Amino acid sequence: MSKSRDIADSAATINFIDTVTSNVQTQVNAKAGLSNPTFTGTVAATAFTGDGSALTGVDSLPSQTGNSGKFLTTNGSAASWGQAGGGLQSIQVFTSSGTWTKPAGITKIKVTVVGGGGGGGGCTNGYGAAAGGGGGGAGIAFIDVSSIASDTLVVGAGGSAGVQSSGVAGSFSTFGGTTVYAKGGGGGAGQGGALFGTYGGDGGQGLIGDIIPNGNGGGSGISGTTSTALGGVGGGSAVFGGGGRNGRGSSNAPSNALIYGGGGGGSGRGATGGNGADGVVIVEEYA
Repeated sequence: MSKSRDIADSAATINFIDTVTSNVQTQVNAKAGLSNPTFTGTVAATAFTGDGSALTGVDSLPSQTGNSGKFLTTNGSAASWGQAGGGLQSIQVFTSSGTWTKPAGITKIKVTVVGGGGGGGGCTNGYGAAAGGGGGGAGIAFIDVSSIASDTLVVGAGGSAGVQSSGVAGSFSTFGGTTVYAKGGGGGAGQGGALFGTYGGDGGQGLIGDIIPNGNGGGSGISGTTSTALGGVGGGSAVFGGGGRNGRGSSNAPSNALIYGGGGGGSGRGATGGNGADGVVIVEEYA
């Protein structure tokens, strides 16, 4: 025999029990508008209205407007939308000095700086040969930029070629002042006609960074006649290589460096050396 009774209008709690009689269920439904009711058990509903922002003890979702494709993340106290997929988002390549500005959503960057390459040497008439310029060093670092909006950078210039003289050294490249730093390559020695070879320019040093490889030194010149004297090849940069071709005798001129931070080639006999290549700063941007 089933027993039931009306639920008082003043009741603040409704005990919802599965498999109750239809008479009890009807009374529960009729009292659904009670102020601040408390339910125990499982409550089933086909729809709710409102955004739940006034609920207590329940974490509501941040606004979904304009956040298509992003994922939900938390810092332990508040939820927010994060960049979908994470990982590498974009790359900026700087071939001249300036300012890096952080794109939206970027939290970390990998920076590669390469110093300028040294110029190749040139030589006068005689049996001499000039040397190649050294390649620029490099600095590579992974940096947290969560609290950084922008930073300055310097791209080192390549050294000019020697004209019957030694080549000019390349300049240093940096990011963030001295956060990442690399020196340029040395200029290749010129030759004034003596019967001995010349020394190539030193490779630039990678000075500051998580990885700091040095550039390759330029090749030495080898003395000879107007047709056989050999200039030194340009040294490759620490990251890209790209040293210039060496000259031979008085008829085959050396070449300028081929890519970022490469050293210029040294001349054979009676010719100008090759120019060193400018350095570069590359910023890989991660979410």
